[in-house]
Amino acid sequence: PLSLNLSGRLKKDAMRVDNLKFILSKMIITAAADIQHFADPVIDGQAEIATTPLNALAPVLPTLKAYELDGTLTLSDARFNKIAEKLGGSLTLKNGSATSAEIDKKIEKIQASINVADNAIQIRNTSFQVGPSDVNLNATIRNPMKPDITFNLASNYLDVVALMPPIKDKQKSEKKETAP
Repeated sequence: PLSLNLSGRLKKDAMRVDNLKFILSKMIITAAADIQHFADPVIDGQAEIATTPLNALAPVLPTLKAYELDGTLTLSDARFNKIAEKLGGSLTLKNGSATSAEIDKKIEKIQASINVADNAIQIRNTSFQVGPSDVNLNATIRNPMKPDITFNLASNYLDVVALMPPIKDKQKSEKKETAP
């Protein structure tokens, strides 16, 4: 389930990583970077995650084991630069769905597009459906360390009762016992 392939060049206090390929479960991460001054590293690089089935993330992220996931995740054009403390890239989620014993309804038609650039996170065309309810989100998070968030959350139809978790049998019986 785990594979690592690395090629590069090492010169005194600097390293050029030409090709890093890291495979964990079915997730394939590729990267390249320049690393200088190992005592106080300066890093400039890029990474990508190949289109990955969401259900392949559960072995990697144990908190996802409670969900049955479907759809794909892709990370492209990810750039990181410790010289200027910059991150950038695009994360895309397509045709996603999630179910869990804790969620009474299946979350379907999950779509997300997240771009990181210029110390801001832009969430665009993000949507999902729960039963007959649809939810759409567009947001911008500026300065993620001290977030300044603007967002637009919309729905053409929102069945609030259907979105609420079911009342447990224990809670129902407690209410009956306390009734006068």
